[in-house]
Amino acid sequence: MLALAAATACSNDELVSVNQEAIGFDNAFVNNSTRIVDPSFTTETLNSFAVYGSVAAYNTAPATIFDNVAVSGSGIRGTWEYEDQFVQYWITGGNYVFAAVAPSTKGQASAFNPANSTVTLTNYENDGTTDLLYATYSVNNVAEGYNTKVAFDFKHALAKVKFSFTNAYNATNSTIVVKNVKINNAHSTGTVALTGAADWTAWEATPSLTLEFGNIADASATAVEKIAQEATADSYKELFLIPTDANYEYNVTYTVDLYIGDTCVKTYDHEATLTFAPAVGCSYNVAATIDYT
Repeated sequence: MLALAAATACSNDELVSVNQEAIGFDNAFVNNSTRIVDPSFTTETLNSFAVYGSVAAYNTAPATIFDNVAVSGSGIRGTWEYEDQFVQYWITGGNYVFAAVAPSTKGQASAFNPANSTVTLTNYENDGTTDLLYATYSVNNVAEGYNTKVAFDFKHALAKVKFSFTNAYNATNSTIVVKNVKINNAHSTGTVALTGAADWTAWEATPSLTLEFGNIADASATAVEKIAQEATADSYKELFLIPTDANYEYNVTYTVDLYIGDTCVKTYDHEATLTFAPAVGCSYNVAATIDYT
């Protein structure tokens, strides 16, 4: 018998600061994993990001100075550098608005509205393994000789989910192995307006993205680890969902092997429905209990 519950944990402690000097970046925070604690991740989210920006000076309308400009940490001495763009200089008296999205949105359909620092990503593609981060920054009436770094505090635009299973099967000398955990109908696309908050809309009509969590094991997603009676174990992987504005029914499947001693005496294939509305920037633990009823 299966009981599914989503426990939410939201915290501003997960913000990541990247300091900027005249749109040039240092790499002090390039190796931060930005909330990703899944040891199966081999690349960091913040190895690149896209910058958007505008300036209004001398009572003129805002002029775009950065429009989806890729910034990476591969420059000389590891400093952040932007690509395919002339160097931009501060204008005395200028009012600046910046936005950033990580990873870089090069090739992604996007639009920037300097009036409210909003970057809109149309039909953003979620693969379940890459976080989506965003940040805004503004500075007004820039003084002569101004050379202060632009500081981005990145927030999470997706929801993160993992699984944990508790063994309540109390047969003598029994253990269980939980394998091949999947969410089979996650959203793969959505349109999002990234500003003070991430506002998701326009999801695909028939979601079909499969998120493969693998086995419930500490060592790896393919490790076979027995869960003792009354013990709880977590999925090795933590993956990402596109947030929704209403409850959605997620199809969950997994396999349970029942062991008596060292012998697998039975294999069960399970299917369940998990109903909830994943929220922006939140982490969820989907808790399942396996018993004999």
